[in-house]
Order: sequence, then C-alpha cells, then structure tokens
Amino acid sequence: MFRSVVYHRSSLIGEVEIHPKNSNLGTWTREIRISYISHPPSDRCSPLAILHTISTSGVCFMMESKRSADESLLFSVYSACLRENKTAVALVGEEELHLVAMPSRRNIPRHSCFWGYIIGRGLYNSCLAMLNRRCLGIVFDLDETLFVANTMRSLEDKIDGLQRMISCEMDPQRANGMLAVIKRYQDDKSILKQYVDGDQVVENGKVFKTQSEAVPPLFGSHQPLTRPIIRLHEKNIVLTRVNPSIRDTSVIVRLRPAWEDLRNYLTANGRKCFEVYVCTMSERDYALEMWRLLDPECNLINSSELLDRIVSVKSGLRKSLLSVFQAGVCHPKMSLVIDDRLDVWDEKDRSRVLVVPPFAPHFGPQAEAKNDIPVLCAARNMACNVRGIFTRDFDEVLLPRMSEIFYEDEVEYPSVPDVGNYLISKDDTSTLNENKNPLCFDGMADAEVERRLKGANRIGQSILPISDNIDTRAVVPPGLTVITPTAPAVSLTTTQFPNTVVPGKPNGQPVL
Repeated sequence: MFRSVVYHRSSLIGEVEIHPKNSNLGTWTREIRISYISHPPSDRCSPLAILHTISTSGVCFMMESKRSADESLLFSVYSACLRENKTAVALVGEEELHLVAMPSRRNIPRHSCFWGYIIGRGLYNSCLAMLNRRCLGIVFDLDETLFVANTMRSLEDKIDGLQRMISCEMDPQRANGMLAVIKRYQDDKSILKQYVDGDQVVENGKVFKTQSEAVPPLFGSHQPLTRPIIRLHEKNIVLTRVNPSIRDTSVIVRLRPAWEDLRNYLTANGRKCFEVYVCTMSERDYALEMWRLLDPECNLINSSELLDRIVSVKSGLRKSLLSVFQAGVCHPKMSLVIDDRLDVWDEKDRSRVLVVPPFAPHFGPQAEAKNDIPVLCAARNMACNVRGIFTRDFDEVLLPRMSEIFYEDEVEYPSVPDVGNYLISKDDTSTLNENKNPLCFDGMADAEVERRLKGANRIGQSILPISDNIDTRAVVPPGLTVITPTAPAVSLTTTQFPNTVVPGKPNGQPVL
C-alpha cells in the first residue's frame, strides 16, 4: 500500500491509499489526475462488467480515500459515478485509467472506493456503445471470400497455366476437366474484353452499356470521381475500372451467391447487429472499389469511416485484429472474422476466424447454388449464433455476477465472453496444409491492379476448393483435396460443421 493524491483537472480533490494488484504500476500513480467523467452513462451495462470484458490485465489497483481526511470533493465524484454508471478517467500516455466506483461492505460515511483499470484510448466508449446495443464486430476478407476478381492479364495467366498442364497431361479425363475450366475463363475474358474495348457487353442478344456510378469522396486524399460500371445481375457479375482513365485496370468481378442475404441481415430493420470492418492483403484503391461494389449504399460502413475500417495489410505481414482496431474502435474478444484462409492471421486471433471454402466459380460454377444452404448464408447463421451466445453469456452470467461484487471482495471472477470460445474446434491444431501448386492464383493475383498502376508484376497463390459435375480428378493437381460444402448449418452448441479438410487451412478449424 502507498499513498497518493487525486486531482480533477487542476484541482486537488483528495488523498487516497492505493493497494496495487500488479507490479507494473508507473510513477503516475503517485499523482492521479482525472481528466473527465465518462459520457454517456451506461444504460444497460455496468462499467465494471464492460471493463472486465475488455481489459487485458484486469484490476491494476484498488483505491480508497483516507479515513482521517474530509474528502467531500472526491466523494462527490465517487457518488456521481456510482449513481450514474460512469467512470472517472485519467489519461496515462496512450492509455486510459478508468476508476470504477465500487460499493463497500463497510458502509463508512463519505468513504470513496475505486477499482482501477488500464485500457487503450477510446476503447471504453466504443465497447460501451456496442455492448449497450448487443452489437459485435465482424471483419471480412475480400478476395475469394466474398468474390473473385480478374483483369485481362490474370485471366490470360490462368488460361496459359492450364494449357501448359494439359500439354503434359496423359489422363483424358483430367485434360477434359481442365478444358472445361479454360472455357469458363475464356468466357469471362470475352465479357471483359467487350467492356475494355467498347464500354458495353452483349449478353444473350441484349446490350448492356456502362452506367456512371459516383464514388463518394473520401476524407483526406481522395477526389470525387465516377466509374463506368456494368452489372450483370443474372450472372452475379460486375465490371468496373479501378482507375477510370486506365483501361488496363478494368476488372470482372464475380460476386459470391447470397451476399445480399448476408448484407441485409447485418442491417436488418435498420439496426446494426454487427459493426463491419474489412481486412485484406489487396492494394488500398482496389479494396475500396471492391467494397463499394459490395455495399454501394454505404449501409454497412459509412462513407466517412471507409478509410479507417478498410485495412490493407502489406505483403509479408500477417493480418491481426489489433491492426484492424488500432483506433480503439472494438476489442478482439468481441469480433468475428470471416475469411477463406487461416494461415494469414496472427496466431492469437485464429480462434476468432470462421474459415469458409474459397469461392471458385470457374472450377465449380454450380457447386454453391446446389447447396441447401449457400456458404454465406451458413456464415450468416454462424454469426447470428455467435452473437446470441455472446449476448446470453454477457447478460445472464457476467452482468448478474458483477453486480454482486464489493470493493473488498477477493473472488473468482466469471469468465469473460469471447467470440473465440464459440468457434474453437475440439480437434483444433496449428498444423498448416500448404498448397504450393504453381498453377494456383489468388483472385486478383493479390495486387494485379496495383501492378497495373505501379508497374509491379506479382501473382499470388490460391487453392482449388470445390467442384461441380466434372470429375474432380480432372481439375485438381495431385496432392490437393477438394471439398463440396453441402452440410447444412446446425446448432452451434453441437458440431457446427463436419471436420472438412480445406487445402491451405489448419485441420480442425471451424469450416463451413
């Protein structure tokens, strides 16, 4: 125990005794300066429950007023925080110290008791708003999770790669399967070429001309612009030009079936049940345009927040939730990731990644349409279940227990709700199945548009995940496993999905 003084801004309001709960307290504890009282008040969640959920180190100290002193000013702060469900906040470097007013079993008149928590700046207010609305964060990957996109160059590379394989293939069945895939790539190339050359597409005798779509100006560095767009709704195809003045940046985008169902669920009845973010390894301008095609009305991410919520990870680095939430907008425990790859994520975040089969319309164009539950509908069901269980644990377990705790209690605290607890497979393993097949590509070949814009020349990898009616042996090189996601979603409390092996994914990770 040691003694300290507490200021509210520049006014001394009391002398206190501090009882450290860990040894990492700095010299700032000798003089605590309260900058403000948290606002708004919490209408559904106690500050103690919120901080217990989002703090990584728990209670860092206990603080009480000296019994011999008249601490009327400090007691005023204490009683206001206790009455209004607020905290007293002191800024400590890049972090915030939150003083939580705690009830005492001793009932000493005009005695103030606080627990102290250290968290990142802005995190408390963000998580308070989300927990009051029973809202979680959801982070989407883009390429091969929500769509597949290609330029003329990436289509030509894929066709050339398959043709080289055919020239060496002795099995007629395999060769025929590769020819079927080539035909689908050539169809897309024909559509894209019409768009590049003439700003129109002829499909089934009908002419589709480009429509100018305004791109909302983004704060800071982006000027207003319009892009020539063609939407072929029956084929779930969109044609766009990332740089409207450079035709080589034209892209054909195949949207994954049921994206609209998932998008509508996320904004059902005008109420957000998830705060949406994007984490991709694609180049920034390309990622912004792809997301605009997915959310043209900015219902999921407000246009003023796009630059903060769409995060592009540099090549060679792993994705992480801390990089997505670096501005203190959400806590990793309160977020779910939907991605077709697990190995690109930081190990500490992998338990929160829901792995979906990569979208591969050229290898199995009807595979997802034939499923009883499309992949993105199954992802929607899983997200709904996770949110429901998180909310139940928070409301029915954590909140009642935290309301029973007093300042003097040394108790076993209830476990903190964590999205990762609801996705862990019983067969979880860290072993990665790597796919090193040279034929494979990653949607837009990672930074195909960036290569067009900046002169880079880089092609990434992907996997061949699902098949249609063709013999899978005819398409998939030896050593790769092919799956067709046909199992319907079941209750999260049982086995959500069978332990399906996905090339490039760790065995045992939850897979749709």
